[in-house]
Amino acid sequence: MTDSAKKNGKTSGRGGARPNSGPKPSGIERKKVTVYLTQQEHEKLKALGGSKWLREMLADQS
Repeated sequence: MTDSAKKNGKTSGRGGARPNSGPKPSGIERKKVTVYLTQQEHEKLKALGGSKWLREMLADQS
């Protein structure tokens, strides 16, 4: 631990929250979904474009 970290009461001199950091809201509410795939299915999904491809396929069905 550095001297400045000791003075500030921090355990580490790295990282921390910064104003306006992190992902920005897109204006679209999304839900997280868990899907179990085989290794082959997972590789195929990644090759096709992953979640972006899946959202496009779902949009085409509407």
